[in-house]
Amino acid sequence: MLEKDGRWLVVSQQVVEAPAGSVLRTLRVSRTGDELQDNMAVTALVPNREVISLGEPVELVATVHNFGQSQSPTSVLRWSQGQDDALGITSVPALASGASTTVKLEHPLSELGVHELSATIESGDGLVADNEAKTQVHVAEGIPILIVDQSRASHYLQAALGEFGQEKGSVFRGTQVTSRALEEETLSDYEAVILTDITELTAPTVDELTAYVRRGGGLWLAPQSGSSPALFNEFLASGETPLSPASLVTITGDADQREHFEVISPPTQMHPATALLADTERLDLDDVRIYRRYLYTTPLPNDLSVLLRGGQGHPLVIEKTLGKGRVLMQAFPLDGKWSNLPSMQAYVAMVYEWLWYLTEPSQSPLNLSSGGAYDYLLPERSEIEQVTMTSPGGESDPLTITTAADGTRRIRVTETQVPGDYRLEFSCDGKPVDEKGFRVERSRSESDLTRFYDVMLEFLRIEFGMLFDDEKAGTTSVEAAAVARRQEPLWFWLLMGVILFLVGESALAYSIAKNRTLTTPGARLSKAR
Repeated sequence: MLEKDGRWLVVSQQVVEAPAGSVLRTLRVSRTGDELQDNMAVTALVPNREVISLGEPVELVATVHNFGQSQSPTSVLRWSQGQDDALGITSVPALASGASTTVKLEHPLSELGVHELSATIESGDGLVADNEAKTQVHVAEGIPILIVDQSRASHYLQAALGEFGQEKGSVFRGTQVTSRALEEETLSDYEAVILTDITELTAPTVDELTAYVRRGGGLWLAPQSGSSPALFNEFLASGETPLSPASLVTITGDADQREHFEVISPPTQMHPATALLADTERLDLDDVRIYRRYLYTTPLPNDLSVLLRGGQGHPLVIEKTLGKGRVLMQAFPLDGKWSNLPSMQAYVAMVYEWLWYLTEPSQSPLNLSSGGAYDYLLPERSEIEQVTMTSPGGESDPLTITTAADGTRRIRVTETQVPGDYRLEFSCDGKPVDEKGFRVERSRSESDLTRFYDVMLEFLRIEFGMLFDDEKAGTTSVEAAAVARRQEPLWFWLLMGVILFLVGESALAYSIAKNRTLTTPGARLSKAR
């Protein structure tokens, strides 16, 4: 229904807030008979990830839709980076009326920072504005990860991450501590925690971990070979809202009997954390051997998902969401004592893919759908005092910083109906501290040129005061009707009273009053094409 459509609500709000004397333009596109104009549109452009590492290829998927009533001819899709950097051309097949297709491109990004990528359909049709879609991708380095470990798992993780990512350009940067030292760490300084050492956990530390995950942090539980199931359950799997996805029951298998092992079934479900691992032609996940593992309680809670299973179907890696964050738990250590996984190619891929997945909730979004909410958690100990948002139209407004009971501060933007680029400026004492941005995509429904029937037009006349010219049959031009906005009754009578008062004054006073009277039209509001 039109009264529930966010786009018309935006129009209504603009009409209400427009100054007296403003002019509202409404555009009507004439058509031949009842046929729609030809209209090809790029309705979406989606990257496989919004944040990638330096030199990593980003996979872009563009969706092309034929909104016309006749079959479209074969066309081409042009890919670009920024304003002038062309990335290539892809052929788009002919599409029947109402049909869609997806077109893909892989391209490595070799510079740090946020990059704007676009896909444009080369099609001569009646609505040029929807021929292009854009998206933003951030090439990042130094995403901080905390590794709580006292086993050889840290050596394998260090090798996988490249000396814990200390060299320039590394996407993840690891810091290793023991469980005793964990309580001294400020968890908000890290975007994911890998926890293998539970020997000296304390209840306050577990409470801090739980709050950290609820705020959007990622936690990877991989108990080392010497961990006690009872101790694990006491700290991580007990209470009203346990941090662990499941409890540990006992241990099965013999790490010294290498002729007896379990295999990992390649994942078949579509899950972002396992999509790459499922490609057994490129990775050797099906060659992994597990000799010993922990057993979970059965049945598993209903709110869990299973990422990896053993050859007999039993769960090996499980996941739960807690607040805004994610918790992964695996039934065998990250070192080579109970499996050969660390010596396989799949190990490096698994470490990176799971860290990407765990850190995703803590990353501020770069691309939003129309009407979506932008939620950003301000860093702890931040000096930020003011946040100003500049919308696509150039208007700047202050945002409210809310403080939760636990002391965390965040901003939330919900007025995102207008597509385009939004900029956020963070400042302290009037001086800029940081800057971020996000992009709002246009609604797919804007490409639908379905004729407005009389009942719809009448609704727009009554609700929003829109007036439309009669459509001229056979014309191919765009007709526009400019309608002056009605003066509010209160302002009208006030203005008349001032004029009557000034009539009795002297000629000089009358001249001054005349110069102060509004004689030029105000701002014009134009409906977006």
